[in-house]
Amino acid sequence: MNFKLTAICAAAVLCAASAVSCGKDKDSSSSDVILDINTTTSTEATSESEEATTVTTTGKKDDKKTTTTTAKKEETVTTKAADTEPETAAPDPEPGDNNEPEDPDVSTPDPDPVETPTEAPKPQKTTFSAGDLDQPVDNFLAALGTPSYTGQAEACIPKGDAGDVLFVYEYPDIKFECYSSGGTKYVYNIYIKGGNYSTDKGIKVGSSRNDVTAAYSDAMTFGSDISSGELYFVMSGDTVSEIQINS
Repeated sequence: MNFKLTAICAAAVLCAASAVSCGKDKDSSSSDVILDINTTTSTEATSESEEATTVTTTGKKDDKKTTTTTAKKEETVTTKAADTEPETAAPDPEPGDNNEPEDPDVSTPDPDPVETPTEAPKPQKTTFSAGDLDQPVDNFLAALGTPSYTGQAEACIPKGDAGDVLFVYEYPDIKFECYSSGGTKYVYNIYIKGGNYSTDKGIKVGSSRNDVTAAYSDAMTFGSDISSGELYFVMSGDTVSEIQINS
């Protein structure tokens, strides 16, 4: 009986020792660790990129699978190259061009043309009256220009120092008879024969008899002609054909 009990106890101790040894061996066989790393990187030129790392750990000890995912988000900076203008190449020099400055033009400039002074327009005189008698004829010649005829005429005149001589200056439509005094010619008679010349009251060659009598209240008739003081109107019918202004 004691022997059986002793044998059982010995067997139990042996089993316990064996069991402890087995447990240690089981524990000492280190668990297998599997590490899976999946890395995915996606980059797009005009978008953000994401980098994801997945770590998978499998342990035999706990029979559990643990997955850890770490996501890293980064900004992608897109730099656009600045537009630059293309450089313009310098033009090729012309044949014989040594890129030297041209000699300055040393030629003598043409002299400026000399402007001929323009004569001032001569004063015009188109109306005449008894007040023009005994005036220097040069005043009228300056206004009317060079006469078409210059000469002398014999006359019986009470004034002047050249005797019975009249100096004549004639234009197509008007004539002056002058006397001389001290070397100056003065107007003695004026004859208006046409053109735009008239008396100071507007009577001219071509005016009517009524025009004359209306303009000169003291008009007197001598035959067919009309007289008013120093003015004498030669009539052709009822029309003025010549005007004389006499001293």
